[in-house]
Amino acid sequence: YIMTSLLQGVIQEGTGQRAKALGRPAAGKTGTTNMLNDAWFIGFTPDIAAGAWIGYDDERPLGHAETGARAALPLWLSFMQKAVEGTPVKDFPVPEGIVFAKLIDTRTGKLAAPSPDRTIQGQASDKVIFQAFKQGTAPAEFTVESAAASHPARFFEMDSGSGGSKVQRQTDYDAEAPERQ
Repeated sequence: YIMTSLLQGVIQEGTGQRAKALGRPAAGKTGTTNMLNDAWFIGFTPDIAAGAWIGYDDERPLGHAETGARAALPLWLSFMQKAVEGTPVKDFPVPEGIVFAKLIDTRTGKLAAPSPDRTIQGQASDKVIFQAFKQGTAPAEFTVESAAASHPARFFEMDSGSGGSKVQRQTDYDAEAPERQ
């Protein structure tokens, strides 16, 4: 179920948003090869799974911006609209042992800041989602914005296990940074 929930996110918030037009719970994944030679969308509802693929046998590009979301998903949607027509709308069944955490910060995977305006040390925490977890694995910590995350030149500090590097002070980086206009 957790994978199904993640693939529902592709349709709700990701590259598969066009599939929302199906008007019922669905999950799926877009795909595009390098050089735009192939594009596909594989999707499913609780009752039916289908896929659409677009491409040439001789490995030539489909054309500019012909991705899975743009070239294949509309074909999948057209088929699925006819396939589910007149059938009852069903949600994906949630098995025992699955829990949901509200307000997961997509930047960190932790719980979003609990303040009313959902800010993290003055930074907006606006990328939040409702996420399924196996019982006992949901995050319990809240996101705390670090100095490393707020200063691009210090990205390596976000990986505290990388070791070996001397960490410079924030002011050292600020002095090295070019003037912003």
